Amino acid sequence: MSDLTYKCPICQQNIAVAAALVGQQIDCPHCGHPIKVDAPVARLIEETSPDDAEIDRVVTPVDSEELIRTVHPVMFRARPFYYLLLVACLLGGLAIGFSGNYFNFPWNTTIDWIIGGTLAGIGAIALFVWWVKTLSVTLEVTSKRTRLTHGLIAKASSEVQHDDVRNIQIDQTFIGRLVNVGSLAISSSGQDDLEIEVKGLPGPGQIAELIRDRQ
Repeated sequence: MSDLTYKCPICQQNIAVAAALVGQQIDCPHCGHPIKVDAPVARLIEETSPDDAEIDRVVTPVDSEELIRTVHPVMFRARPFYYLLLVACLLGGLAIGFSGNYFNFPWNTTIDWIIGGTLAGIGAIALFVWWVKTLSVTLEVTSKRTRLTHGLIAKASSEVQHDDVRNIQIDQTFIGRLVNVGSLAISSSGQDDLEIEVKGLPGPGQIAELIRDRQ
C-alpha cells in the first residue's frame, strides 16, 4: 500500500507516512514534534449515477459478509446401495402385509402383517432418521468463512476463516466421483486437527474452489 501524505500542524511541512502507522503517534521528521496520524476521511464530491462506468462503485461496507452457498449432505448419492436396501424393506414389507397369501395357516394374515409391518417399519424409521440427520448438518460458505452447524434445535457450530485455511481435503470413492459427492475436511493454520469435516456432501470440489478463490 502506498504512503499517505500529511501536513505537520506545527511546521506546516508535508510528511510521507506509511499506511500501517495510521492511528498511531509519530514524531515529525522536520520539527520533531509528536503528531497523531488520523485515518483519512472521505468527502462527498458530487452525486453520481449507478450507470457511470468511469467511477468504481462500492455497494457494500468493508465488513459485510455475503452468504455464498448452503449445502446439506445427500442420501441416495452418498450411499446408493444402503438407500435402495431401506426402500426395498419399506416396499417389500408393505407388499407382504397387504398380500395375505404367503402362509397357509388360519392366522396367515396376522403373520403377514407382523412380518411386513416389521420390515416396513425398519425401512421407514431408518430412512426418516437418516433424513433428519442430513437436515441437521449444514455447511455454509460465506465471503469470509466456512461454517459447519450440527443440530436442528440445539445447535453446535465450528468455523474457519478463509484467510486461516491451511489444508482442504476431499475424499471421493469411484462411485462418488461419478455422482459428484464425497467428504470435505478443512483445517486452519492454528490447529493440528481437522476443524470442519462433513461426509456425503454434494460437489465437494466446487465448494473447495469457492473457499480457495476467497483466500
